[in-house]
Amino acid sequence: MPPAMASLPLPPEIFLAFRDSIPLSDIFTHISFYKAHPRIASMYDAEEHADRFWRRVCWYCGIGALDGDDLDNSHCWRGIALEVVEQDSACEHPQCGRALLEYNRRRFLSPQGALYDPPG
Repeated sequence: MPPAMASLPLPPEIFLAFRDSIPLSDIFTHISFYKAHPRIASMYDAEEHADRFWRRVCWYCGIGALDGDDLDNSHCWRGIALEVVEQDSACEHPQCGRALLEYNRRRFLSPQGALYDPPG
């Protein structure tokens, strides 16, 4: 258990169980939970392969890296997830922003839309 988790008002196992109950395809809830408290963020970041987790969350929402993204950075995919939710999800147009992310998510979860296995 990361030392920072010790000062949360509930046992860290409760927060871990909650995090683990959030589907990988629910990027909005993961980012909201991540940003809810610095110690919860440290719980996500303390994982042995934290960037793999964020890469899978992005994958399930149809989000990829761009040419300018530094894939060697151990926090690259977390940054991509944060950026998408903070910037792109604010768009209210029915064919972009949050609506597009939800559409991508549904496609990846449907048997007809699941064309590839998730990464790592």
